[in-house]
Amino acid sequence: MNVDLISQWRADIVGEWVEHFKGVDLLFLEPVTGRGPWTMSLRADGTATTNGGSSSDPAAEPPFPETWELSDDRILTLAVPIPPMPEYGMPAWSRERQSYDVLALTDLSLTLSDRRFDGETVTVWRRVNADEHFRRKAAQLLDFAAARNRAGSA
Repeated sequence: MNVDLISQWRADIVGEWVEHFKGVDLLFLEPVTGRGPWTMSLRADGTATTNGGSSSDPAAEPPFPETWELSDDRILTLAVPIPPMPEYGMPAWSRERQSYDVLALTDLSLTLSDRRFDGETVTVWRRVNADEHFRRKAAQLLDFAAARNRAGSA
């Protein structure tokens, strides 16, 4: 995939996302019902927050943040802190890496598949903060236009 397109996707994936549809294939997606939808916040600095996080105990503050990265081959990886579980032979904090193929990314939606890694689920996420995203995109376009005008004037 084009490196410029991946760079743009890395910028565009930043935002607040909520699960909207889920299924075993793009042709068999259903609305997320029966439970609260998962949410995730992907920030420009590479940190993340998911409601599927590491611990429901607010006193159990992990020693490192949740993080995300998007590889050149369109794999989104979340690294989620996992609290100690001595009863299972895990005496210290650890990280669980969750990887997803990014099938599509638009201004309003993100489609992820864990097929390559788990073989189970396709999820379509809806952007929660679309207005913020469009303001950021507009600012990028204005910066691009200003740079082009400066280059044309030189």
